[in-house]
Amino acid sequence: MPRIPSPFRGRVREGVNRKREGVLIEPCHECGAEIRDPYKTCKEIFEAILVKDYSELGYAAVHQLVVDCYVLQHPVGHSPRSNAYHIMNLCGILEHGRNPGAGTNDGIKGTDQEAKYRAFPELEAPEDQGPVTVADVVGANDLEEHKTLMQKWAKSVWEAWAFHQDWARQAAREREGG
Repeated sequence: MPRIPSPFRGRVREGVNRKREGVLIEPCHECGAEIRDPYKTCKEIFEAILVKDYSELGYAAVHQLVVDCYVLQHPVGHSPRSNAYHIMNLCGILEHGRNPGAGTNDGIKGTDQEAKYRAFPELEAPEDQGPVTVADVVGANDLEEHKTLMQKWAKSVWEAWAFHQDWARQAAREREGG
């Protein structure tokens, strides 16, 4: 499958109500997040959120959103096919009511799992990854705030990937059997 480029180029970053503590280390070169102590990278922030997902009751309810948003905002470390997989997941959650705590293996499970994955197009990431990042989610005070911030993050990522939404909608419909 050919690589699908993204002509979407930079929206102006809108202000986000960010709770910031600690010394600014530097912005992430992929998503633009303001990394602050005690974290050194977005990956450390992501891993801190995953610890909550796996250890605190209720946080797993939005686990797939955490994974999809992080991967889509940090496309350098994986294949452009992975972008297709995660934007399809995000579409299924945001537009088709898919449960973000249910996981995603049903999208490519079975003996032909690798063939299904290889059939995904290679979607290039947009230049602007959206105004909400993993750094905006990590400071949630409780589960409800975490869920609210995750929805904002997911919508921000979805909007940033606007050029690939038609493909994602079609793939999500096919995945759901419609």
